[in-house]
Formats: sequence, structure tokens, C-alpha cells
Amino acid sequence: MKQPRDPVRPFLWAIAVFALLHHVDHVLRADSSGWPFQPEVTPFTFSLLIYPVLLTDFLVRNRPWLRVGLLSAGLAFLVLVHVTVETPADLFQTWSAGVSTSDHHPGIPNLLKVASPAFGIVAVIVLALLGAALVATLTVAVRQARAGSRRIDRSARLLEVD
Repeated sequence: MKQPRDPVRPFLWAIAVFALLHHVDHVLRADSSGWPFQPEVTPFTFSLLIYPVLLTDFLVRNRPWLRVGLLSAGLAFLVLVHVTVETPADLFQTWSAGVSTSDHHPGIPNLLKVASPAFGIVAVIVLALLGAALVATLTVAVRQARAGSRRIDRSARLLEVD
């Protein structure tokens, strides 16, 4: 028997695409990269865990609340890092100047050796789209989990003996 369409799956693909683009941005900026592209372990390194988390989200469609938890953790990590460690302004300024303007790696040139405000704008847009995709996916996943919980509750009430 064929399983019904998974409403979360297209949103997970959107997260995967924007996460990959965002990680490419990190690697090209060089100041915000880390292992396996540089020798040191950084928050970037831990952010690569989004890919096994996404794979798990694809595979656990029958565990909707687990999906919600994984997506919530991913969104929390993204927000925490991009509010405290590297703000959208940092992304833009590094591309605009052509070199890192961050306190932790000042003066490191990006791998493309260009100063481009346009690249900075694209980097910030990609980050915003990644965040929006996570919020949208989480919203759909919560709705799906709540609908499943209501079905289970109705079934349990039908089975109750008065």
C-alpha cells in the first residue's frame, strides 16, 4: 500500500538547498569556515550536522514529534549562531570589503579575492531564506504532528468503554 504524500518533504528539500548554499558561502568567505575545509573545529563544523539531521527528518515521517524536535533544534542553532557569533551584517561586510571584518579573523580575504556588496546581499538573502524555510517547515511539521495526535485521541475515545 502506498503511503500518503508527506507534506513536510518539499520543505525539507528547501532547507537542504539553502543550507548547502549557506555552507558554500561560509567556505568561500574563509573567515567563517572550519573543519573539514580548514584545520580548526569551529561552529561551522557543528553546523554540518544539519545534513544528518535532515536525513533523519526525511526518514522519520512516522515520528512527527521527533521531526518537530529536530527542526526546532536546527532553527535554534541557526538563530543562536547568527545572532551571537556571526550576524547578517558580518556576512555582508566581509563580502563588501573583500576581507574578513570579524573580530575573530580580521583581514582574511575571501577565496574568490573579490570585494562585492552584491555577494554580501546574496549571502544575507540566502541566510534569510534558510531561516524562513526552517520556520515554514517547522510550522507544517507541527500541524502534521498535531493532526496525528488528534487522530490518536479520537481513536482512543472510540475504544473507551463506559
